[in-house]
Amino acid sequence: MAARTALITGGGGDLALAVRTCLLAEGWTVHAPNRQEMDVTSTAAVTAFFTGLGPLDLLINNAGVIADSPMLLARPDQWESVLAVNLDGAFRCTRAALKGMVKQRQGHIINIGSFAALHGTEGQSSYAAAKAGLIALTQSVALEYGPRNIRCNCVLPGF
Repeated sequence: MAARTALITGGGGDLALAVRTCLLAEGWTVHAPNRQEMDVTSTAAVTAFFTGLGPLDLLINNAGVIADSPMLLARPDQWESVLAVNLDGAFRCTRAALKGMVKQRQGHIINIGSFAALHGTEGQSSYAAAKAGLIALTQSVALEYGPRNIRCNCVLPGF
């Protein structure tokens, strides 16, 4: 079997570490950049990281932040930060990964959503909204690129 390459965003987190460990055990080459190595809120940073990456078989959009606050106490910059990482970051990385996957005519994108996307949680309006948007992004990408043998799925962990 040919070597397979994966990229896990938010590589400094516990979930990324666990997934990375499993993929390495299966013989994958795994890139798991942390925030300092690839800031998903920056198009330039994402483009620069992907430019030197080479062929990619799997992208896991795992980078995420929360800024819990009741709606009336939430600051606009908190809202924007949560959406910039959780939703816009997934958009940037998906777009960058798709360019190579379309050329290869294969690939898989996994978006790490949240149960909060389906059942909003108290004090997490920005997080729930970002993760709900991630579900819609996933569905659209799956429909657009499924015919090209590129799968896109969203998993919804929760308590």
